[in-house]
Amino acid sequence: VEGFPLEAVAPAPMSALYLELWPPDDRYHHVVDWIDRGRGVANGRAVVIAAYAAAMRSAGSTTERARAMEATLLLTSIVIASGAYHHTLAEGDRLLVEGYYPAAVRLRARERVELQAAWRFSARYLHLLTGPGALDEIAAATMRIVDQVGAPVPTSTLPRAGAVWVRIRTTPEGRVINLVDLRAQADDRWDEPRSVSPRASGWRLTSTVGTAPVAASPWSRGGSARPLSAHPAGGWRLPSFRRWLTVVDRGP
Repeated sequence: VEGFPLEAVAPAPMSALYLELWPPDDRYHHVVDWIDRGRGVANGRAVVIAAYAAAMRSAGSTTERARAMEATLLLTSIVIASGAYHHTLAEGDRLLVEGYYPAAVRLRARERVELQAAWRFSARYLHLLTGPGALDEIAAATMRIVDQVGAPVPTSTLPRAGAVWVRIRTTPEGRVINLVDLRAQADDRWDEPRSVSPRASGWRLTSTVGTAPVAASPWSRGGSARPLSAHPAGGWRLPSFRRWLTVVDRGP
């Protein structure tokens, strides 16, 4: 619980490392920090993060419910993009709101579809998202994205409100670039309701990538990857997406 005592129990014979996070570890960067720490001692085993959908507990109106569900979808995106698994599901179509299985909220049909899309995406690209690889913080810090009018899109190597989180890992498959859009968020608490993420359209990746990049998002084209096309002004056109886009840079 709260990551204690991770390093002491890591050598034990088990299939996965399980971390249950609670406040004060209630910021997105806390989640990522614990995943990185867990992967560092996991020796190839899975890292499972239990971070429950507290925002869903009291969501009443349609607007409140949408904001609460957005919190779950963004947190799941960050957990999976960091190379871990998100433990948040109870039996059937229910979402845990605290650490006891009776404390769960039944998902509505559209909510279930959206969450299933993220889980299918995780299973489909498991080798890219959870496989071995080294973080490339220099490449992430120099990543540049511009919008449809050429204005810079704010980016960050940490998942923070008001920016697109850039996470780059060098894997045997090439560089895997995860972009999680947090521009619409007023703060970075994972257990609070979140603003519904807008669709990002017309963006261009101007940083140097390989000769044959592809991209995919859980909520676009059924999660299928598509090749990126070169932009006349340089760089690559990114497909329209919401919340999370994965780019795989397969060429030199």
